[in-house]
Amino acid sequence: DLHIIDKRDTKSGIGKKYFINKNCLCLDDWGAGNRYARYVIQSLPVPTDKKIYSNILDLKYLVLDPELKKVAVKKSGKIKNILISFGGNDPDGLTEYTLNALSGFPVQIHVVRNIFSSQKKVTGDGIYYYDSMPSLIPLYRICDTVITSFGMTCFEALSRNLTVIKINKSGYHNKLAEEVSSIHNFGLRKTEKDFLEF
Repeated sequence: DLHIIDKRDTKSGIGKKYFINKNCLCLDDWGAGNRYARYVIQSLPVPTDKKIYSNILDLKYLVLDPELKKVAVKKSGKIKNILISFGGNDPDGLTEYTLNALSGFPVQIHVVRNIFSSQKKVTGDGIYYYDSMPSLIPLYRICDTVITSFGMTCFEALSRNLTVIKINKSGYHNKLAEEVSSIHNFGLRKTEKDFLEF
């Protein structure tokens, strides 16, 4: 039997208690307890200042939705359609911040919001809202640029060669984004003028 553990931060005591002398595989577990597992696969980027144990460390083990393969790989060119998705309920207000920064920018903007989001809708020509989509694949088909924070959305978009711009809500997420060279990392939220210059 192989026990697969998909936990972000297994504590040392849990690892000792449950992993020793068992056939365990930990996926993307950064906790101290993962060192007691027989196999540890890290498919996400790890900040260079963080010591993470793994047998295998490679983005190729990241599991993406197979339906993504049906989305044509984008060719670089002029920005025409931007997808904005910060997941969850966006408590840091990054959606509104991004929309204000892009105000007057001559593009179509597609905004995905969670239905429980407390953020107000910014209105304007060329801004389209989508509430709680089960998959972003329909929007990957029409967009050429994605603005998001660190998570699966950026890797899905990169797999189809979309331009990914990251705005990070914390220093931790910023460090993760810096480990992926193909992401345009804006860093932590700055002034809206800084964003447009970026």
